[in-house]
Amino acid sequence: LLIRDLEALFAKRLSQLGLTLVVTQMPLRSRLLVPQSDLLQVLMNLVQNALDSSRLGGTIWLNVRQDEDMVRISVSDEGSGIPPDVLPHIFDPFFTTKTEKGQKGMGLGLSVSQSLVMAMGGRMEVQTDQGAGSTFSIILPESAAGSQVSGHRNIIQEVLTHET
Repeated sequence: LLIRDLEALFAKRLSQLGLTLVVTQMPLRSRLLVPQSDLLQVLMNLVQNALDSSRLGGTIWLNVRQDEDMVRISVSDEGSGIPPDVLPHIFDPFFTTKTEKGQKGMGLGLSVSQSLVMAMGGRMEVQTDQGAGSTFSIILPESAAGSQVSGHRNIIQEVLTHET
């Protein structure tokens, strides 16, 4: 899946909720090679969570930028934010708040996403503002950039330039 496929996957739900997905990218200094399916699984989970958290008519942002020796991919929403008592548990396996909202969730999405990002040599961060939304960031080391990893395609380049 490339960014257009990600947009297509969520197009119906975005439309139903009157949401907009905005993708922005700063130029990257080098190519980042990571497992395509793993990165896309993480991005799909983060976008799905943003959809579940967003208010009608809001915006979800997918932003990619170079931060010194790291590549940062962020997904932001305009939801209600994460309560302080919930925040320490969001990456715990089987922890979910979706049952409280009448939604279904097994509580594995963020835990699995964090594991996949760590396997890529990166980390995940979350910033939340009660009542104003959350931003989940995937931070990957530039040291993975330009290296030849067997079977890994340059997903950042493909995702953001719609290459196949």
